[in-house]
Amino acid sequence: MKIKKAFKFRLKSKPKLKKLNQFTGSCRFVWNKALALQLDRLNHKEYIHSYCDLASMLVKWKNNEDTLFLKDANAQALQQTLKSLDRAFKDAFDKKHPDKRIPVFKKKGKCTESIRIPNAPTLNDNAVYIPKIGWCKFFKSREIEGNLKNFTILKNCSKWYISIQAEIEADIKPVEQINNSVGIDLGVNTTITCSDGKKYNHIKKLDELELKKTRIQKNLSRKTLRSNNWYKNKTKLTKINSKISRVRKDFLHKASTEIIKNHDLTILEDLKIKSMTEHKKGTGKCFKAKLNKAILGQCWFELKRQLEYKADWSGVIVLTVDPAYTSQECSKCGHTEKDNRKTQAEFVCLRCNYTANADENASKNILQRGLTLLGDIGYQKVA
Repeated sequence: MKIKKAFKFRLKSKPKLKKLNQFTGSCRFVWNKALALQLDRLNHKEYIHSYCDLASMLVKWKNNEDTLFLKDANAQALQQTLKSLDRAFKDAFDKKHPDKRIPVFKKKGKCTESIRIPNAPTLNDNAVYIPKIGWCKFFKSREIEGNLKNFTILKNCSKWYISIQAEIEADIKPVEQINNSVGIDLGVNTTITCSDGKKYNHIKKLDELELKKTRIQKNLSRKTLRSNNWYKNKTKLTKINSKISRVRKDFLHKASTEIIKNHDLTILEDLKIKSMTEHKKGTGKCFKAKLNKAILGQCWFELKRQLEYKADWSGVIVLTVDPAYTSQECSKCGHTEKDNRKTQAEFVCLRCNYTANADENASKNILQRGLTLLGDIGYQKVA
């Protein structure tokens, strides 16, 4: 079975990387110019241009006196920008697409600055050859495996990264007999609670970073808009947001990898996060905003996504079950009642007096529901 993996590294050569700002600016210009043409045709109720039509226009734009700077950029990167726009319009009119919407204009500083090259990169130990720039070194933190396909260069918090996509031939054998299974309860106070008693939670450093971010936001609000001090604080805020994102990703990757490595079957709650974070009448706006921030900060969807693709790579199983009443049901006798869980931390069954941690009790119920769901497929569980 062939699987695709991405290897991401940070680039080193700062003098050479300054030209990448020009390349990303050219890609942004091509996106906005092509988007304006497409929207104009939509307003006049005409069919939008295909990618081939836009590609032929790109040749004319390069020869135009006002847009000669497009010749300095990599031609393939500009073509890939037009392909992305063409795919975005197809998704916008696809009734089955979950997030269909008309593409929007890109603004400098408020969009992801990147260029995509569809060819396999030329590598030399810890250096990569970038067309029209030359050889650029990168921090090689691990070995690159597989058949190289393409690469993308992107900017994040004034630092440039390269993401190399490779195709790997993997010998994945699906699990035939389940030896280790685990149910996972997702929460706010404790991010992950497993049915075997193990817990994973965001480290304290994340709370410290959030407090630091709040102080920087307060200072930014007091500065004159677009003054020198405002830009300095804006840079600080960008850096702290980038660090918070990296801390979250590091936590999620380590937790998901450990769970998949140690279990043949992982069972999750099928949480409707969008419905959970909607504001409802009768709830205080301040309280609901804090709760929504706490829920979204746990990154439950990203955790589920990582568990699913890592399970596909390892040949193990990930299931989702209905989360209804898992926190109110007794994992010992099955009695379900709202008063069983009077507090967020403790669960006490009113029928059999079974006492346990509320999250651990819920994770055991999730595990039992998953095993019941899996029973009809033919898998066997070994005690």
